[in-house]
Amino acid sequence: MEELKKLSEINSPDSRTTSFVRVNRETGQKKEYCICDLHGDVELIKLDEIVPDEVRSQFNVARNLCLYSWYCYSFHNVACLKAYSTIEMALRIRLGKSEETISSLRSMLEEALAKGFLTDKLLPETIPYLRNLAAHGSPMNAPGSASMLLRCAETINELFADSKVINP
Repeated sequence: MEELKKLSEINSPDSRTTSFVRVNRETGQKKEYCICDLHGDVELIKLDEIVPDEVRSQFNVARNLCLYSWYCYSFHNVACLKAYSTIEMALRIRLGKSEETISSLRSMLEEALAKGFLTDKLLPETIPYLRNLAAHGSPMNAPGSASMLLRCAETINELFADSKVINP
């Protein structure tokens, strides 16, 4: 069960996080997974400069949540949820939909596919499913937020790849 961290433990890693190791596939050598490893992984996950600033800013919230999962393991789920909501924001902007327009995530992904902004035909099934799992009270809590953020970043980058949006 999740509990509020004690004040004296705020700067301590979550014990579930420190149980992981990295394995060198060539040598089989194991190395303790540390916050430097997580930071390095998250630092590499970036949105392209052509992606609008407001999308990149919100995606950075997801990156920070992923990074802070070192201290609070349950932030993995929250980081993924934030990344999915950032995809939804990016879709609204790229498809020219106002915030008042009611469009489901699935329908916007299908529209982006139809317009050639995206190419992965599985996205309208997988992204809404994963988002709903995270958003609707699932106890799912897996440590894969960095890999999920990478996939979300790839999707957002592809969405704006051929657009004319240029940030100042």
